[in-house]
Amino acid sequence: MHASVIPQVCPRCRFEPETFVNNCPQCGQVILSPKRVRVLGWVMFWCGAILTVGMVWLSLVMARTIAHSDDPGATTHFTGDANDVKETFAIFGMVFLFGIVAIVTGVWQVWHGRQNLKLVGFVMFLGILLLAAASLAQYVM
Repeated sequence: MHASVIPQVCPRCRFEPETFVNNCPQCGQVILSPKRVRVLGWVMFWCGAILTVGMVWLSLVMARTIAHSDDPGATTHFTGDANDVKETFAIFGMVFLFGIVAIVTGVWQVWHGRQNLKLVGFVMFLGILLLAAASLAQYVM
């Protein structure tokens, strides 16, 4: 799609300027071009995909390690208790969810050529939640 077909929309006040501008004439907010938003959408998509695939792989490896820790001749052992398993997989699940939401947000931005503030806000919220969980985990463990 050509950039002139997609109207610019101010992410703050939702104003749609007649011509392409860098800042909203109504509120002064920076307005990204549809091309720039699409590029950022692809970045978000691939980051989310890498996180999602990584968490699936890591969860499978961790589950196998836990399941076979007591096997004779096992080269890896999980020494935690049931609560450690729950906390670990809860954090893995949060990272997985963050990746899925990043994928959805990236696809939305690539498809529409503009940001969806609700999805972007949700990604930011999950990111902050993950940072908080990681900070707490280092004190608990």
